[in-house]
Amino acid sequence: MLLTGGCASSPPVDYYQLRALEVRSAVALEGAPILAVGPVTLPDYLARAQMVTRGEGTRLVVDEFNRWAEPLERAVPRVLIANLTELAPGVVAVPFSNRAVRPGLRLFATISRFDADAQGSAALIVQWGINTAEGAARLQPQTGRYEAQVIPAESPEALAATLSRLLQDFSRDVAAQLQPLTTPSAMD
Repeated sequence: MLLTGGCASSPPVDYYQLRALEVRSAVALEGAPILAVGPVTLPDYLARAQMVTRGEGTRLVVDEFNRWAEPLERAVPRVLIANLTELAPGVVAVPFSNRAVRPGLRLFATISRFDADAQGSAALIVQWGINTAEGAARLQPQTGRYEAQVIPAESPEALAATLSRLLQDFSRDVAAQLQPLTTPSAMD
């Protein structure tokens, strides 16, 4: 009886999702430039269902009871595609793995940080660029740093919302850089 009493009640596990900008309307864009999004790589410490935050020094805190609803390696590209669909009108954003279409451009990104610390300072640090489908650089690799405050700092729901906003900020920068690359004269 003593053994079952100690294990009987553990806190429930809650799941959170990164959110994309709301796509207002779907438009068929025949002949529009196609942007393949990917590969998008994340640090190995984020390759888990549990939410990870930074502790003191080099310590990482893995939250066993607050988890991502989908792997971040799939969620981040999904959100980027949805955001770019809204922010870059005239461009069709598709997953890099989609072999049914032939993209003219490819967005690649290596994320080195995508988390928050114990005080709620969230950061997305990403090196990214845009190539042609053949691999020629259209936009030289650059590093972006996006920061925001998680309020309240200890809220996993606020963390997910803040990280979603950082992806929106990154998406806005990508969309702004895409605009001159996707004009008809630039695509030739």
